[in-house]
Amino acid sequence: MAAVQPDQNDNQAPTLMAVIWVVTTISTTLAACRIFTRFKILKAGGKDDIALIISVIMNLLAQIFCTISTAYGIGRHLAALSPENAIQAIKMESISSAFGVMAFCIPKIAVALLLVRLMGPKHRGKWFLYFITGTVTIAGVLSIIFLFVQCQPVAALWDPAVAAMATCWDPSVLTDYTYFVGAYSALCDFSLAVFPIFIMWNLQMRLKRKIAICCVMGLGIFAVVCAIIKITTLPELADHTDYTYATVPLLLWSAVEENVIITCACIPTLGPLLVYLQGKDLKSVFRAVSQSWRPRDRSEQMALKGQDSTARISGSTRDNRSLEEGTYNYNEMGTAQ
Repeated sequence: MAAVQPDQNDNQAPTLMAVIWVVTTISTTLAACRIFTRFKILKAGGKDDIALIISVIMNLLAQIFCTISTAYGIGRHLAALSPENAIQAIKMESISSAFGVMAFCIPKIAVALLLVRLMGPKHRGKWFLYFITGTVTIAGVLSIIFLFVQCQPVAALWDPAVAAMATCWDPSVLTDYTYFVGAYSALCDFSLAVFPIFIMWNLQMRLKRKIAICCVMGLGIFAVVCAIIKITTLPELADHTDYTYATVPLLLWSAVEENVIITCACIPTLGPLLVYLQGKDLKSVFRAVSQSWRPRDRSEQMALKGQDSTARISGSTRDNRSLEEGTYNYNEMGTAQ
């Protein structure tokens, strides 16, 4: 029985581009809001914000090169492309993938640094955060290196004429390692999502507030879901017969994962921006945040109780009480240095 020929007009690129640029626009907008909040409103930018900026740059470069690759034919069947366009399409996709790996690794560092700010530099949990984010970043860098050294010369990755004379690894080596990186990345996202629960329970605030914060910080669970879905698309890497068409789901879910991680790194920091937009007194917000975000020892708690009693007598607690009823006294977790 004759093999079914693919439809030469079939093109997944429009769907791919629509999804990529919708999620990229959302994450980039939220990142801009976070940077405005941290540097302009709070004037308290830190290393976590610098890491986020780098993440956004890596993500934009990844999506730009992916867009260029679709102009050459990614999303269409390989048989429908000219040899020259097929070479350029796969080359641009390879470059996009390199930036994409960094785009889902570096935001994890931003989240970890934010959590370290929350815990304080003396908390032992920081070493766990440094370890998981550091190792997943190293694993990501190695995957980029493996991608471009698996064949000598490297042009064999996208040029069949060169590949015929090149020396390449067994394709399963990179595929298996990519499975590992994807699974470890999902584990890292899960750890960053649940770790705040152990921190929040030491904060001096209402149970309802603690649960709300944990839900906000736990948005990383969505990144875990994206990572798992992306892993299911990895077998398409081995499909060299129709590479430009078969790898589209992998590109799509990679982009979604990258942007979801950036989005999750931004949302917990945007509370002061909402206060700013509502025209409230930010000074009272800063005071409440700086006093309420840290775990307290017994002496500090006794001192704070005395201060609260004095404040009630003087009638100066109205702003703090209104803030307690609001939703913003916990969102700027990096205010205290």
